[in-house]
Amino acid sequence: MSSFKRLTIDDIAALAGVSRTTASMVLNGHAERYRISPATVEKVERVAREHHFKPSQQARSLRSRRSSSIGLVVPDLTNSTHAALAQALENRCRERGYQLLMVTSDEDPERESDGIGQLAARQVDGMIVVPCSGDAARYQPWTGRLPFVFADRHIPGSGIPSAVTDAGDSVARLLSPLLAGGWTSWHTLAASRNCRPAASAWSATGRRCKPRVWKRAQTGWPSGISSANPATG
Repeated sequence: MSSFKRLTIDDIAALAGVSRTTASMVLNGHAERYRISPATVEKVERVAREHHFKPSQQARSLRSRRSSSIGLVVPDLTNSTHAALAQALENRCRERGYQLLMVTSDEDPERESDGIGQLAARQVDGMIVVPCSGDAARYQPWTGRLPFVFADRHIPGSGIPSAVTDAGDSVARLLSPLLAGGWTSWHTLAASRNCRPAASAWSATGRRCKPRVWKRAQTGWPSGISSANPATG
């Protein structure tokens, strides 16, 4: 059985008929800076393309001290919001030459901390976290080590930058016609135990709010219908 031989930058240089330094400069995007001719650039890139060769990201990281990767921690990929977030971030990372590395927390703070640690150990250049804990202290050890932001949720007073949707305003708009119709109680269907937006919107009306979780449902219309219907839930 023949063994697979991984091509190196030296092999690409030899096949293209150029020096190792020239091949490295072309494949690492420095051809214009070092005034390498377009013909040479085309030749090196053609050989690399034909042999499906890409420069070692690990070696590049050692030189630049950057991994060209971003870490993402989300609670659950069955949640359509988080799945869409991951897809959008991966697309943007690809456009910028970055790789998105992702782990899930399953709304478990310990699992989340372990996932953040794993990503940090891979030397990611930044971390995006959809937090599952309201304890800002859990995230402080990482905020001084690398760029760290929250997405979709935030912890008031934490000082950690966040990008969130205005869920509170959306829920308030949904509650408005119910209150006008004399409703005095409500139920919310969610894929996590995070019902802060709904609770805050209800409390803002001056009514007492006592959130209670009956059961946790999966994300999606079928699960929502099943959870809302006692006969099938």
